[in-house]
Amino acid sequence: MSDEPTEDNQTYRIGAVSRLTGVPSDTLRVWERRYSIVTPIRTDSGTRLYRPEDVGRIALIKRLVDRGDAISSVANLSLDQLQGRACGSDLAASPRGPERRCRVIVVGATLAERVRQDPEIFHGIEVMGLYDSRGALPETAPREGPDVAVLEFPTVHADQIRDIGNLLVHSGASRAVILYNYANRATLDRLGSRRILPLRGPLDAAELRRACLTLGPQREPEPEPSGESDGDFSRPLPPRR
Repeated sequence: MSDEPTEDNQTYRIGAVSRLTGVPSDTLRVWERRYSIVTPIRTDSGTRLYRPEDVGRIALIKRLVDRGDAISSVANLSLDQLQGRACGSDLAASPRGPERRCRVIVVGATLAERVRQDPEIFHGIEVMGLYDSRGALPETAPREGPDVAVLEFPTVHADQIRDIGNLLVHSGASRAVILYNYANRATLDRLGSRRILPLRGPLDAAELRRACLTLGPQREPEPEPSGESDGDFSRPLPPRR
């Protein structure tokens, strides 16, 4: 079995699942081993591959655990039970004013046209701009910039990483979703961070929306990992020596 997901059957590696759901990879492994919350696909080399429904289930469990449920009490609930319990938790939560909607921009001709024809792709998300190319972006980022830039790349190579970082800074976004058709594993490992989420296309509307909301403003800040990270594009990259 190939380690890469197929276009017909989208799957995610454990690092991508961790970024989408906010569950650290080590915690996810423990939850699987002790409570069997999901059963990922295993490749011949032992790599875990998670289906979209696995990601949704993990995200629901994470929400409930964050609100005080013991993992042992929710691990074996059905998806319908998890959703019902999560809705009940939402209603029982202390009333607060509505949180600001996630703001996104889309850069890429194919995806931008798709959103123009079907704005419901980003239902509940504020789309600040649709740009067919990187050159169509405004010269200066707006004062209230987007939370997430959704960037479309047919292929991603190592020599494009600097350009992606500069594009993220230029857009004013603090995080990005990279939709790609092809990229080698070394490049994806360099891109992968809490700020950059590379996802192989095509994605359906629910997956794309979930990725943006996961990176959006409602996510609580996390400490930066120690050591150098090639994926931190919150600041302009230094010039090449």
